Amino acid sequence: MDANLSRRSLLKLSGATAGALVAGSAGAANAVARPATAAEPPASGRYTWFANLDPFYPGTESLASDEMRVTFLGTCGYIPRLSGVASSIFVELGNGDSFVFDCGSGVVAKYAAMKIPYSRMSKIFLTHLHGDHVSDLTTIYTFGPAGDRKFPLYVWGPSRSEVRDPVTGKRHDDGTRAFCGLLRETLRWHTEAFSFLNTAYTGFKPPHYAPKNLRDGYDLVPFELNWRKGVKANRPAVAYQEHGVKITHFPAVHDRQGSISYKLEWNGLSMIFSGDTKPSQYMIDQADQGVDLLIHEVHEPAETTVWESGGRPDQPGWTHAVEGAQMVIDNSHTPQKALGYLLAQLKVPPRLTVATHFPAEDDTVVGPMPDGAGDPALPDINLWFPTTNPDTGEEQVVVAADLLVLNVTKSGIRKRQGIVSDYAWVPPGMAYDPATLVEPKYHNADGSGDPYAQLDPHAPVIDPDLYNAR
Repeated sequence: MDANLSRRSLLKLSGATAGALVAGSAGAANAVARPATAAEPPASGRYTWFANLDPFYPGTESLASDEMRVTFLGTCGYIPRLSGVASSIFVELGNGDSFVFDCGSGVVAKYAAMKIPYSRMSKIFLTHLHGDHVSDLTTIYTFGPAGDRKFPLYVWGPSRSEVRDPVTGKRHDDGTRAFCGLLRETLRWHTEAFSFLNTAYTGFKPPHYAPKNLRDGYDLVPFELNWRKGVKANRPAVAYQEHGVKITHFPAVHDRQGSISYKLEWNGLSMIFSGDTKPSQYMIDQADQGVDLLIHEVHEPAETTVWESGGRPDQPGWTHAVEGAQMVIDNSHTPQKALGYLLAQLKVPPRLTVATHFPAEDDTVVGPMPDGAGDPALPDINLWFPTTNPDTGEEQVVVAADLLVLNVTKSGIRKRQGIVSDYAWVPPGMAYDPATLVEPKYHNADGSGDPYAQLDPHAPVIDPDLYNAR
């Protein structure tokens, strides 16, 4: 396989071939997905393990001073479903700190449902710049100041890939600094349009590691992390170190040079978030002495991807579709058995390994799967590493679903499911004394916001007296 083949090409290949199976074509008249029969059971459509967890009611409990809580807001990766959106986790610590790791498409609605306001999403750590890991940065950035984040958004992420373009010979400026700079300009219309509202307050003091002149909610501040650090020395580089929290980064092997993984350490607790990665020695080196949580991506078999998309082995194009899906795995991801193998190499296994970036439901997690549809995740992992401790009966590996909540202390890890409303609104979060709010950019003579300043004064707007007359 061409090592320079882009993930976009791979997704086009796998998507096109799977699409041919589902939609058919003039050259493949029989390539239309058949309805499920008794001999071909549909996907299970439920995830019993997750459904049986104890409930967690957002906003009803405070963290203990020595406790870490990790909430999974997006667990399904690049094939989002209503049951699981793209990638994101939210980490809260007993010292009051909170961190977002990746923020793919669809996750902000999950944050809102879990009663997490914009002000608590202000420190974002990106593992790489694929759309399923960064898309909702747009929403967090543009609507945060209209909510309660009236101070800058801070974003950490990898430096430029330095991959040479095979057509132009150019090394693109594709790192986090350029990404944030271009995003800032791309969203200029939105940020100007919303700047008749207050977007800053006088009491904000930028952290010592950030520019002092950037204080507005529409300031987007990148911290670019050199992904090459640790490649040879196998030592993680520090990304963030404040208030007793240390977040380091180390290389991941995913699709294109530049992907990274993160390790968070605080108060004797530790967590690794892999992001997307092929199985690698980098991960073994960083997890070898034991961590409380290892959150690691895992990919379903290629046959499962095509089967769940509607393909069947007796249809034209099945083999081609499976080959395309396998190329995506070979280029970018950790197969199920590989995660088990990786865990078996660690001198001290994690207290809990959480597989994510995975379409979790009964058949894909524990089985059974129909003949030809691939194997479920936990039995594959268990071939190399026991998913349940044989001595204590405690779970050692679980597969995440959206709204999984893990409370971590030195004495134990509590697993629960978030109980939320489909109709939840973004919570109000921080409250500001009006006297501390900086006057909006577009304001009246008295300093109050002017919602009419940017409108066409000649637009034929209907007089509100007309529709308020009854």
